[in-house]
Amino acid sequence: YLLGCFFYAKRSYSRAVYHWETVLRLNSHYAPVLRNLSVHAYNKRRELDKAISLMGLAFELSPSDARVLYELDYLKKAAGDTPLERLAFLKANLEVVNQRDDLTAELLNLYNICGELELAQTCLSTRQFHPWEGGEGKVTGQFIVNKLRYALQFMQQRSFNNALELLNDALTYPTNLGEGRLVGQTDNDIHYFLGRCYQELGERECANQHFALATQGKQEINQSRYYNDQPADYLFYQAAAMHQLGDTAQAVSLFEDMVSWADSEWNAPVEVDFFAVSLPALIVFDSNLTTEHQ
Repeated sequence: YLLGCFFYAKRSYSRAVYHWETVLRLNSHYAPVLRNLSVHAYNKRRELDKAISLMGLAFELSPSDARVLYELDYLKKAAGDTPLERLAFLKANLEVVNQRDDLTAELLNLYNICGELELAQTCLSTRQFHPWEGGEGKVTGQFIVNKLRYALQFMQQRSFNNALELLNDALTYPTNLGEGRLVGQTDNDIHYFLGRCYQELGERECANQHFALATQGKQEINQSRYYNDQPADYLFYQAAAMHQLGDTAQAVSLFEDMVSWADSEWNAPVEVDFFAVSLPALIVFDSNLTTEHQ
């Protein structure tokens, strides 16, 4: 097994596979070698179905291994499993999920996508998270999404004061999330919805203050690759806030810029610069940055 790891690290993949398959002939229930063969199948052979099968066997043999569960979920996502399917699988293995912050971040994402906001809120308020390189913004991002989705529900019910409380909460991160706010973070989406709430309550001055805050930041769109890049959707909220403030011409210009940028940048190659900020992720599978960009 270790000899196979050595050859794989030296990019002698066929020799690595030979030694790992030798392990299976000696002991077909050795989970680590099945996991390694899964990584090889996905990264070097582009055999997704085989990779899922091998990783699934590894997890069956080692059902308490959170790393294997994390990687199996990644492969299921790559295969197109629906959020509901992935959520059901992770909920069936919740004790294992709780061993890892990165896997818990995936769980939070699925909770929010599938509308299980209360479960996400409970996790966000009770778990002590720890920052990891490549994971910056993942948990705090889910915190904001959770607050926004709750607030939007209240707004649809015309319970604007309840929505205001949640939106204001979203501007401050609890210490248990393990991260602080970024310098220069503009929170255009939060301020836009704060403005809409005050607008509905008839408090026009407060509404305009938040709409003005929602216009802050770069009024241009770029590839959002790193956690400290301005999110692409902030430009939408900037334009929407400008429209609320009466600057319709500038709002239309920004909306048109978004459409033009998407059309022109669709096939643009994505390259990592030398000073890539926190690009490393804990996942071992190769990813296509251009596909993710599209």
